[in-house]
Amino acid sequence: NDRSRDRDGYCLVAPVVANAKVNDRTTGPVAITGSGFINLKFNSQIDPEQLPLTSYFVDWGDGQITSVTGVEMQNKPHEQNPHNMYHFLSYWDLLQRSLTTPALCPGDRSVCRLTPKIQLRDKWGVCNGRNASEGFWATYCTLNNTQAWAGNIAIEVRKE
Repeated sequence: NDRSRDRDGYCLVAPVVANAKVNDRTTGPVAITGSGFINLKFNSQIDPEQLPLTSYFVDWGDGQITSVTGVEMQNKPHEQNPHNMYHFLSYWDLLQRSLTTPALCPGDRSVCRLTPKIQLRDKWGVCNGRNASEGFWATYCTLNNTQAWAGNIAIEVRKE
């Protein structure tokens, strides 16, 4: 875990997203034809002194974000007991969204590509980065800070 110091000199350990899988695959692309659900599983590793996990966010890459906030959760460091979420994807919905976000369905628009990303936050306000050696604190843990997200499994949604 990354150990950094806040402005007051406290040692902070960044949360870590581990064992991320989409439809039980650790690498992509994961292919969907037409429409269907994807299953995202991941583990959270939080420093014991910074527990509980107070929120997590999943940016599905299609313009939708799932957030779990306002709660106190234990981390889930064991691969056999992950966080487990489902999300529905539709080629036609993604094609419609690509009118305002062209990179979603590039080229001839027969395939839409997205990459879900995960952000964890602990009780000290520390969030993860893109990998285990990065972490952020307080105002840098925003939904707009693209470096404060973990995720690298591409999903391709194809026209039927």
